[in-house]
Amino acid sequence: MNFAPTPVLPALAGATRLAVVGDSIAYGRSDPSGGWAQYLAAAHISRDELNNRFYNLAIPGKTLAGLYKYTPAEVATRKVDTVIISAGINDLAGVDGTPVTAEELLEHLKILCNQLETGGRTVILLTPLWLDHIAARQQMGFNVVPAQVKKYRNLLVTWADETQHTVIDLYPVLENRPERLVDGVHPDPEGHRLIWESMIAAND
Repeated sequence: MNFAPTPVLPALAGATRLAVVGDSIAYGRSDPSGGWAQYLAAAHISRDELNNRFYNLAIPGKTLAGLYKYTPAEVATRKVDTVIISAGINDLAGVDGTPVTAEELLEHLKILCNQLETGGRTVILLTPLWLDHIAARQQMGFNVVPAQVKKYRNLLVTWADETQHTVIDLYPVLENRPERLVDGVHPDPEGHRLIWESMIAAND
């Protein structure tokens, strides 16, 4: 891997103890090297190896709605000052039960943001990725309504703009590029590299 020595975006310029919370995509599934989060980790630590820390707190299979059960305590224990949230597809697929709507998912995100920001932390948001819903259903039994994914992405971007939250729109990165998804959902190593490059571009 070739790691960028610069922060991903201005919101990370002051970050020292950085954490990512989310699901299997943030965890780096389907990329033995650790996915886009590992690129981020190396870039962040290289800026100041003595003081900077990175924690990947993503858990495969987790829903955004379920993150509040462990995330606040985990980031508090590690004295995290900046959190990147990358989750939501599992909620829309109903992994923990009944699928939620895009509107309900945004409400879950607001709750988690409020919990994390109460401690004075900076929260950075990532939109969901485009997915091949047919392949996801056939290969994983993963049922997601594409219109709900798009709707959540749009709601998230609008809310972030209104509330002055930093959001990185990753939806277009792999849009209509099913060859970069190993099962319709999870990016392959090249897909993760493209995501990382898009995150860097958000700094321009």
